[in-house]
Amino acid sequence: MPLPSAFLAQQTSNTSGTGTLNLVLADARFRSFLTAVGGAARIVYRISRSGTTEWEIGIGAYDGGTPGTLTRSTVIANHLGTTALVSFGSGTKDVQLLSLPNQQRQTDFSSTTTAALADLGGLLRFTGSASCTLNLPAVATVPVNTGYTIVNQGTLGAVVTIDPSGSETINGVLGQFVFANEACEIRSTGSSWICMGLASMALVSTGTIATSVVDIALPGSGSLGPERFVLELDHVDIQTDNQQILLRTSSDGGSSYASGASDYLRSAIFNSGASSVNSGAAASSSIIIGSNMDNASLLCGRYDIWAGGGSGPERFQLQGMAYAPESTGALLEGGMVAGKRQDDARVTNIRLLASSGDLVSGTWRVYAIRT
Repeated sequence: MPLPSAFLAQQTSNTSGTGTLNLVLADARFRSFLTAVGGAARIVYRISRSGTTEWEIGIGAYDGGTPGTLTRSTVIANHLGTTALVSFGSGTKDVQLLSLPNQQRQTDFSSTTTAALADLGGLLRFTGSASCTLNLPAVATVPVNTGYTIVNQGTLGAVVTIDPSGSETINGVLGQFVFANEACEIRSTGSSWICMGLASMALVSTGTIATSVVDIALPGSGSLGPERFVLELDHVDIQTDNQQILLRTSSDGGSSYASGASDYLRSAIFNSGASSVNSGAAASSSIIIGSNMDNASLLCGRYDIWAGGGSGPERFQLQGMAYAPESTGALLEGGMVAGKRQDDARVTNIRLLASSGDLVSGTWRVYAIRT
């Protein structure tokens, strides 16, 4: 994301050394800084001393004056091959506004890292297999309307959490998350960040059922992660007739799953042909998400999930609808379900299982919802 061409301008300075430059008004060939940026602003500049090899590219603060001053803060490159401020000799220095020198730059990362000022305007590409954090520089050090393009090309389920400095915000909240196969642009407003290009709902994990139980992580379900998910089940089959499909939860990354006799509250209403079954309990070892199935039925369902992490209504909750048409087409089994975990833990994983026998086939998908 280069700076717009309207920012291109040039003035001169006779200031020597490493300090703030006192600018001279532009001649008729160039626009002034004030005309180009309209007032005080952080800018990307290039300084070169006439008749020498001395030059410096960096980020600095223009004070909005006429002709104004330029305070140099962060050096991106210079003729010395360092990031130190150049001590310019006497004589005329040309001072230019310019596009970011790294606008075509690509930086790959696979674990937690900090976005560098030298990467402004470039592509930050995640290639890892485990969730991590991308820390942003303080927004006050970044020129307005500049930033980064961020893409997650890591393993499905690995989440990049974009974390601004301190209490700074992105789109009004303390962070954003980028799921696998997503990309976004993030830009500075001068006091906060704006993030563009992320969908309101994103596929974060999917799989095929081929085991007795299925364990599914809720990616990014940390302090900055999503709180809401959608679980979809597609043509799930069970081994034993007339059994239930159940859901349990883990709050420790899948090391253990709550299965005590009073760990959940649940309610379910299922119809099978002309028959109706109500199944509610104030204390249960699991949440029922499919019921009264025989092995000719294939469960399809969609469930809204709140990850929890608080008391009362902030606890883990699930609600949804399921139907299970028989493969012969004779019956249509359907129902509505709801459930809640009885403690305040933030849920990190869910487990699917049958009340008796195994799950034997089908697919599942989990989507995260941005709120």
